[in-house]
Amino acid sequence: MPLCSHSRWLPCWLALGLATACGSDDAEGGDDPSVEDGADDAVNEADDDVADDAADDADDANDADEGGDTNQQGEVIYEESFDGEDGSPWPDPWQVAGTRIIDAELDGGRGRMSGQTNLTARILLTGYDLVDVDVTAVVEFENFSSQGYGFFARQNGGALLETDPPGQGYGVYIEGGNLRSVGLWKEIDGVEMPILEVADALADGIEAGTPYAVRFQCLQREGSTLLRAKVWRDGDDEPSEWIAETEDSTPELQNTSGSFANDVYNYAGTGSIWVHEVTVREM
Repeated sequence: MPLCSHSRWLPCWLALGLATACGSDDAEGGDDPSVEDGADDAVNEADDDVADDAADDADDANDADEGGDTNQQGEVIYEESFDGEDGSPWPDPWQVAGTRIIDAELDGGRGRMSGQTNLTARILLTGYDLVDVDVTAVVEFENFSSQGYGFFARQNGGALLETDPPGQGYGVYIEGGNLRSVGLWKEIDGVEMPILEVADALADGIEAGTPYAVRFQCLQREGSTLLRAKVWRDGDDEPSEWIAETEDSTPELQNTSGSFANDVYNYAGTGSIWVHEVTVREM
């Protein structure tokens, strides 16, 4: 995929304590000032707690709105683990787009895809119409030094210039070779181009035959879209920081809904990439 080609109520114990205190008289039948003071203090403390909780909730809401909460979770609307008989096609609703995919089949509980050399080969996840999404795909490379893997959202069902309409969407692209980069990309009128690339983002590289998790968020903001991505070895703790994060205001892609696509790019040879699982959340 080279450049241009490719709420709170008072707690029950506190409410009961207040009711008991407010309804109690001393042995002389009069009010006990200490009880009144204690009740007032309890009410004040409860009010403070409610105010603090409200402030915390507001901060959380602001963080989420600004995209600051890495662990915010949306509703899972699609999951696939590619179970099935080896050699079977990818399960519906996945569809090969264009002519550049060489093989797309189930292989050991994974979806295998191979593509032609120096061309973007694409498999579409059709049938969805979403704007804000959080996607995690677990992928395995045959030879990362000569391969790249992309996942697109807001995807229009096209494949570069092979289809009518041409391809369109936002994506994350994990590039092997010398760059070893994590990039945020866009495709407009069938032309893919990087928005942000973080070179040498994977300090330990990516090992062949080892699955890695790729997480990508695409979130609409006022006049622009927040894009961010991270990659880590599957089974390790998810890192808290995003590797690549930026906003883009390309008009054709603002408030634009779409579905999804998987891409494989072989810089040399016609190697395979295996997709172990895909989880899509609507944000």
